[in-house]
Amino acid sequence: MIFNSLLEGPADEFRSNAGAVGVRRQRELDPLNAAFLEAGQQAGHVLTDDVNGYRQEGVSRFDMSVEKGYRSTSAREHLHRKGPRSNLDVRTHTRVERLILSDGRVIGVRLRRGDGEPVDVHTTREVILSAGVFATPQILMLSGIGPADDLHTLGIDVARDEPRVGANLQDHLEAHLQVETDQPVSLNRELRLHRMAWAGLQWFAFKRGVAAVNQCHVGAFIRSSDTVTHPNLQVHFFPVFFGEDWIPDARTRGYRLGVGPMRPTSRGRVRLDPDDPQGMPLIDPNYLATADDRGEMRAGIRMGREILRQPAFAPYHKREAIPGPDVQSDDDIDAFIRQDASSAYHPCGTCRMGAADDPAAVVDPQLRLRGLDGLRIVDASVMPRLPSANINAPVFMIAEKASDLVLGRPPLPAEPVGYYRAPVRDALVGGSSTVP
Repeated sequence: MIFNSLLEGPADEFRSNAGAVGVRRQRELDPLNAAFLEAGQQAGHVLTDDVNGYRQEGVSRFDMSVEKGYRSTSAREHLHRKGPRSNLDVRTHTRVERLILSDGRVIGVRLRRGDGEPVDVHTTREVILSAGVFATPQILMLSGIGPADDLHTLGIDVARDEPRVGANLQDHLEAHLQVETDQPVSLNRELRLHRMAWAGLQWFAFKRGVAAVNQCHVGAFIRSSDTVTHPNLQVHFFPVFFGEDWIPDARTRGYRLGVGPMRPTSRGRVRLDPDDPQGMPLIDPNYLATADDRGEMRAGIRMGREILRQPAFAPYHKREAIPGPDVQSDDDIDAFIRQDASSAYHPCGTCRMGAADDPAAVVDPQLRLRGLDGLRIVDASVMPRLPSANINAPVFMIAEKASDLVLGRPPLPAEPVGYYRAPVRDALVGGSSTVP
């Protein structure tokens, strides 16, 4: 198992406590975070003990990837804390220019460090490409693996026509409500010079205090209607008032709520830049391209407002600063969303995995590139579609499974566990209850 759960209580059927990456929750909540949990219940949502356990739906304390005051990441736990290894060579400031192919097989990679000459590195087994949702399809296309028409236009020799490389891009999008308060309860107070000094002292001396954790301690997974069986909206709550570009405003006190669809139906694309194929790729997320996505985002804004207007927040409510009380109609909310919405940083899907008869798949269920030997892709690009949650844990799971595949280990025995599914109302009169 991946996660080292530092939560109260023993391991259970949903969680291990013997993994490498630390996970914990904030035990003591400040007044605004506590108000969010209470307000969510006042708005009709349940309080769930663990959104990563039996019941995802409801308001809850969120998990943090934090251990002993440090951000706990795969790099820190699996690389930096393990020490040097003879079979691992990490090269920084080095760019993968393309894969090296021969007779239908990937046999190596071409690297370039800084402005130096390219260096070819060969393998007798296989190459594992883990460059991420944007760089992985870029490297494939630079290697001649991608949409043939696009590659021909750029003068790249086509090794394999794979029109779905770079397609199927998905991401979680969030729009935000922001409320100003008169009370000295938000984290904006921590921007005073003496409090920043105190936060630094606490962290350097004891690995405690406000600098030892992230600042999203509570949130929710909720359903926009009773025609779905599990949450299709995620809510993040931040006890801080932000200015532009997500920079906390030292002059104002308040709090922010972000909400967005969990399973968007819009699909974007990653392409090579015709003017500089080796440069940054062209990324078109194509957010909110479907009426379903726009409707769910609109519903999320209204449900977020409903939470923030509950009695638990009354002592802390001075005014709704964003979007403001005048934004009420569907058209006004849509216009606000187009202006405000931003990525939740969960992109995936640009080299999707699928069965042999799946025409949209780029890799097979063993993460091997279809049509060419010697290459596996191991990153979020292989996800066929977004999970109804953040993607950090699923990416860890993909990596763990890939390591078993490379080593030829048999699958672990199945451990079926029950999970909560809400009663669903038929979406259409006379229809069946099959809406996901």
